[in-house]
Amino acid sequence: MEWQGFIIDKFGYRRAHPWHCCGICPDNNNIYDKGRCVNESSYETETDRYIRNTTYVFMTGIEGCCYFCGKTPSDYMLSCASSIAIDACPLEQQYCKRNLEKATVSEIEPSMRCFACTAFVSVIKEVKNEGIGWIKDQLRSYCRLVPFFSADCYHLLADTVLATILEKLSLNELKPTAICKQYGLCSEDQGNSTAKLLRASLGPLEAPRSRLTILSPNDGPVMPPGSLEDLAEFNYERLLTDHLGDESPEGVERTLKFLARYGLIANTALCRDCQGHQASLVKYAQAPEGLTWRCNNCRKAMETETSSRMSIRIGSFFDNSHLTIKQILRLAYWWAQHPTSKLETVMRENEISSRMTIIDFYNFLRDLCQAWVIRLQEQERLGGMGRVVEIDESKFFRAKYNRGRMLQRQYDWVFGMLERGSNKVRFFPVAARDAATLLPLIADNIEPGTLIVSDGWAAYGGIQNMQQRYDHRWVNHRVFFVDPQDRQVHTQGIEATWGALKTSLRHLRGSNEEMLPTYLFQYMFRRYHGNAKIFQHILEEMRLNYPV
Repeated sequence: MEWQGFIIDKFGYRRAHPWHCCGICPDNNNIYDKGRCVNESSYETETDRYIRNTTYVFMTGIEGCCYFCGKTPSDYMLSCASSIAIDACPLEQQYCKRNLEKATVSEIEPSMRCFACTAFVSVIKEVKNEGIGWIKDQLRSYCRLVPFFSADCYHLLADTVLATILEKLSLNELKPTAICKQYGLCSEDQGNSTAKLLRASLGPLEAPRSRLTILSPNDGPVMPPGSLEDLAEFNYERLLTDHLGDESPEGVERTLKFLARYGLIANTALCRDCQGHQASLVKYAQAPEGLTWRCNNCRKAMETETSSRMSIRIGSFFDNSHLTIKQILRLAYWWAQHPTSKLETVMRENEISSRMTIIDFYNFLRDLCQAWVIRLQEQERLGGMGRVVEIDESKFFRAKYNRGRMLQRQYDWVFGMLERGSNKVRFFPVAARDAATLLPLIADNIEPGTLIVSDGWAAYGGIQNMQQRYDHRWVNHRVFFVDPQDRQVHTQGIEATWGALKTSLRHLRGSNEEMLPTYLFQYMFRRYHGNAKIFQHILEEMRLNYPV
């Protein structure tokens, strides 16, 4: 029988939960608690077993079967938990008892809304002599079982209820009935025999104040690198509809889940100040997204609130930006889908008043393109046996109208390579186009055995004699553009690429000329991906260059 009870660990993997055990079968002795085996000689008591067996299923609503013997909760839960639940119920026992005797786990969950808090209070009363520290450890262990709760599931009140119990413990006050009333679990609920009536009478309940992950178990794990590129290409409206949300708290939550699912922000956070204690995600009005990571351990130790807070953007591409995450994503989408838009159009469409904000942001995106190009060049070279690579050089900057002196520039030429039959191109700004400059670039970027085609520029004369053993052929443009004796000897591909590249760079003027390399990286990035799914590809670069 497949066991369906599982948790999502901090790495995003589904794992069988060792605490989900029926407490009846002999293999129960093999479970692990706090890193060591719990067997006959260790400290597991009936209370420990109750915590494992009862609260996990009732409070999470997960209908699974025993990890060891395969029995379902319906087989054993009612028999081993009913007496404890009835004794703990503050509603004079009748309603809970009637339902316990005939209901299945799934039916009990929405109607026994007093069970989650009061049964745990009962357990705490039983183990009170063990000390508050031990009780807190038990509660923390439980909270780790269920790191996220949905706002519309009534059985998921346990997190906030347990927090209240801890407060009561500190004051030595345990008042189950008061706790029930505080969370809407009062005697008026007794007449509601179905979950539908309960939902109608009580309305939506707030989610817990904190949790340990952005993604809930129902949202699935964090996706591996490259998953974004597998998504179908979408326009901005589809992006909003399928993956992002509006500016409401629910919409922001949806956006954060999209980012966490694809590794663009951290799904969990460890405190940097107290030896890696796991932080909780809590509401914080001053944060741009209304949420922040907070380490409760630090907060108690330092007795301050600000020292233990960490932005949910920490370590990501979105960190240290005054823009909202939605603005950043919209700008990235606009950069990907509208590369020729004027700056004024981008400002108007994205409701951003500062020109420098957009210029700086686009520079950051071109930096990502540069990182991609460098990584690609380290991984592979152009050409190979049976492949043709065209090479050529082109001048990009001249003195305007032949007036005045040519400004001293770091480079005037761009050396280009194009692999036929693919989208692979490479460009290198160079100060000179002599053999000493160009031949090393050829050796570093083109595979041995490649057929290299060029024009008759003298610097290419040494290609035939290079150690890499290239097959070099050249076309004399003074006579023809395509060799009539060998139709594959031409440079029309790289010549056409120069035209497309210079058209895309028409807006470069004056001081912007120093940005030429970054625009070359951007062109290579777009060209390699065939100008398709550029938005997904640039998001993937955000993930790879800013790992969280």
